[in-house]
Amino acid sequence: MKEMYQKSLQMIKDLQRIPTQEEWNSIAKEKCLMSYTTLEYIENKRFHTLCKKLRKAS
Repeated sequence: MKEMYQKSLQMIKDLQRIPTQEEWNSIAKEKCLMSYTTLEYIENKRFHTLCKKLRKAS
């Protein structure tokens, strides 16, 4: 599960732009990553806020 979490975060960093929640869930399903709701729950942050934080850090 930790590996899936780390892959999800890395994919968000690597994308050209911040995806919408629907776009992310489609990508996550295709690549076997965590959904946006799961990431929100783990991080205790809204998805868009999490994405902005990740992309700023990279």
